Amino acid sequence: MGKNMALRTVCIVLFLLCASTLAAQEGTMSFSVGIVPLDTRLDTLTEMVENVAKRYGSQIFLDEDEKTLLLEQWEKEAQAQRNSELGKVYASHDQEKLQQILDAEQPAPPLEFDSLPVTYHLAQFDQDLANALEASDDALAWFCSKNTYDALLLLASEELAGFQRIRIQYYHPKLTEKKTLIDSLVQNSYYQPLEEALEKA
Repeated sequence: MGKNMALRTVCIVLFLLCASTLAAQEGTMSFSVGIVPLDTRLDTLTEMVENVAKRYGSQIFLDEDEKTLLLEQWEKEAQAQRNSELGKVYASHDQEKLQQILDAEQPAPPLEFDSLPVTYHLAQFDQDLANALEASDDALAWFCSKNTYDALLLLASEELAGFQRIRIQYYHPKLTEKKTLIDSLVQNSYYQPLEEALEKA
């Protein structure tokens, strides 16, 4: 999936907006995606999506502008965390702790890198959860937060005139709406033709 410029750009921009300060300080930044089946019949499709995602979407490659943007975001996040710590210490009137923070060196920026790893995590099908995720963006945001996912791949199906309609959508809390990567008809749960489309999605 990393071959597709549109999805690649979405992932990069959203990662830059939401990069974790702690992860940045540790030099272990990554983009975490949950793969969520919304139908009990999608075990085979879920496995295929995971395999294709790991094969083609294991990394996001960055150009110089993107690396600069990521570093700037990291610096803003680091400063925001320091300001938050200072605010708490000011409120507690702990002069010794305040001086420690003021005297502490700023954390070093992450090491030079050309790409970010993407990790994928399979969610087990749960009907109640699927109903909630399909009904509410708030539920999607909650599910991401609960599992520390940066984004989701949502796998859905429905019967349509003898065919099975398969939809794979990309969700991120910062997007105004889900992005549809695949919306196709298949018969007899034959998902193989979707693999090539998913590689390019």
